[in-house]
Amino acid sequence: MQEKIIKKNRRKRLAISEIILLITGIIAFSCLLGNSFPVVSAQNADLCTKDKNGNEVRVSTINNVNQWCLENGGSAVCDGGSNNWILRTHACPTEETTKVLSTAIPTLTVIPAARDVWGMLKGKGVLPTLPAAEGFVGPLTPPGWKSPLAGKGFFGRIVERLTFTGKAWEAAAGPLIVAGIVVVAIATYTFISVLIKTGDASRAAEAALRVGIGAGAGALAGYLIVAVVGGPAGWIIGGAAILGALFSSWLKREQDRQIDFMCKPWQAQTGGANCDSCNDNDFPCTEYQCRSLGTGCEIINKDTDEPRCVWKDPKDINPPKIQPWEDALTEGYEYVPLPPVEGTGVEIKYTGEECLPFFQPFTFGVKLDKDGYCKIDFKRTSDFSEMGFDFGGKNLYMKEHTQQMSFPGVVHLEQAGINLTNEGEYEFYVRCEAATNGKANRDEFIFKFCIDPGPDTTSPIIRGFNWLDGAPIAYFEEGETREVNVQVYVNEPSQCKWSHEDKSYENMENNLTCSDDLINFNAQLSYTCTGKLTGLENSKQNKFFFRCNDNFGNVNIQSKTLTLVGTQPLVISSVEPNETTIKAATDSIKVTFEAKTSAGYKQGEATCYYSDTGAPGSYVLFSNTNSYQHSTNIWFGPGNYEYFIRCIDLAGNSDNKQISFTIETDTFAPIIVRVFRDGPNLKIITDEEASCVYDNRDCLYDFDDGIKMTSDDKTHFTEWDPDKNFYIKCQDEFGNQPAPQSCSIIAKPFEV
Repeated sequence: MQEKIIKKNRRKRLAISEIILLITGIIAFSCLLGNSFPVVSAQNADLCTKDKNGNEVRVSTINNVNQWCLENGGSAVCDGGSNNWILRTHACPTEETTKVLSTAIPTLTVIPAARDVWGMLKGKGVLPTLPAAEGFVGPLTPPGWKSPLAGKGFFGRIVERLTFTGKAWEAAAGPLIVAGIVVVAIATYTFISVLIKTGDASRAAEAALRVGIGAGAGALAGYLIVAVVGGPAGWIIGGAAILGALFSSWLKREQDRQIDFMCKPWQAQTGGANCDSCNDNDFPCTEYQCRSLGTGCEIINKDTDEPRCVWKDPKDINPPKIQPWEDALTEGYEYVPLPPVEGTGVEIKYTGEECLPFFQPFTFGVKLDKDGYCKIDFKRTSDFSEMGFDFGGKNLYMKEHTQQMSFPGVVHLEQAGINLTNEGEYEFYVRCEAATNGKANRDEFIFKFCIDPGPDTTSPIIRGFNWLDGAPIAYFEEGETREVNVQVYVNEPSQCKWSHEDKSYENMENNLTCSDDLINFNAQLSYTCTGKLTGLENSKQNKFFFRCNDNFGNVNIQSKTLTLVGTQPLVISSVEPNETTIKAATDSIKVTFEAKTSAGYKQGEATCYYSDTGAPGSYVLFSNTNSYQHSTNIWFGPGNYEYFIRCIDLAGNSDNKQISFTIETDTFAPIIVRVFRDGPNLKIITDEEASCVYDNRDCLYDFDDGIKMTSDDKTHFTEWDPDKNFYIKCQDEFGNQPAPQSCSIIAKPFEV
């Protein structure tokens, strides 16, 4: 699927209104300065010698300079170089000349601006009085001062026109004051207009600052350029600003950009650097989780309790690196590295001893740099495939592997008729195969140790029983044989006995059956003796004592005890539902099975199950159980049902119950089968038990807001009023009622 998205990209430009304000400020300020400054723009050079009708006019001469006289008593000099009229403070020589010239050039009347602002401030004593001087452009020029560059070439004219005074701050004061007025005026207008339009004070302040600075900069630029270049510069700047505004109006504040968006299936990142992180979670890694971590990730040990996520890196060509795993080694044992001449591996030693104690299980292990499957063998082989045993009894790919062992001593082997050639010294060889590439170690990793040669002077160790000490046993019925089977686990081949009392081995009455075979041990590396415990009593603690004697005459001088607790029969004291009908207003009804248990073990503490057939293997565990109260929820449709309930306690006591029930569904609102007037009352009869309400306006009311009628089973009544209609709604015990806009019946006086 492809989707095209058009984005509008906003650019930060002045708005048209801001541009217009800026242009207006520049033009106005330039014109003001052009007329206020002693430089007045003329339309062309002919104005210096012609009147407004184009006729030749005689000019008076003062100091050999052509000048026109003004009405205000000043004069205007025609500058032949720039064709501009330059204001003077001289009076005209004759009254006649003044009248003629004032009629010829009425457009030269001075407009108050920068100079007048300066003059206003001078009159109030804010700024010093600086009289103008003849022969200079600026009204601020001090008398008698003249720049040495004034009038000399192009740059000389620039200096002459910018040289108002010998002090820079006094020369700049006039234009800066007017520029400040323009900035404040335009910025204030912009702030108010933007604030009214957007309501955002920060945005309005930003716009006012931007526009005000632009307008002030434009005003200063206009002032300076007019002063340097001459009068027409103000109009040139204004025209350029207008053209800039027209060009800017063509520029978009929004730009359309097309982005192609492709909706494709998600892909995991390449490689598999993060595969191993899946193995560090609280729950086993799943194949989906593993493959989501990288294209090179793959799950191993599928369908086991120890799945692993590994990186099948095609560049990985090395087998796992094997190291002895310190944390796996049984406490009191240690690894000692083998000399290089003996190969790669370690020797396992018992703390403070050279060899390991016989018939004492110990655990050791290997740790790999990558997930691998490890094998172990007591003889050397040519490769991994020829090795005979799985390390730790597991064929899983893991980074950590453990192995448990226990060995008889030399004396035990010799007694069993086994001739030793190794004098109690053992070597086991380990290789591992990598899950990522199938590469296995070529060289074995060696675990070396020796077993204490003897003699055996220690008594046997009874490690445990098939019963937990203090375990409950099932209740014995009348006539039932009161005995249980028992298994005793010993660390070495021995003969064992038991008694109801603590006695010496020789005086114990009951023998157990034990095996003398050195290689006949269980998964816990223990030797098993079996028998039966008799004389058990219900509801009592039954205590038994055990002692053993090994093949070298070492006898336990202390008994090992086992206590079994007698119990009572378990009883299901109640169960629900049973022999009842369940009704509801839905097609699927939730039914809660509830059971209570008593007696048995721990006052009825048990686990309960249910089944619809009672067949073995068909029972389902209650959702809330392992107590004396049990419950579970099941959903049923209409029909008749039979179920079987079974509860079992920890001692094995059990009880069974059978229940039956019927499910009925009611999804219809009550029906009014009769309505009539009964004396002073309006009475209605419904087809089922219900509660009824009414309203005298219409059916558009909630049931809870209606006026309640007096109900008795299926009969309902209220006070009769011949001037009102009765809009009646009825609801049954399941909540079935008419639709919100409907009534069960509308009772009108003329119909009842």
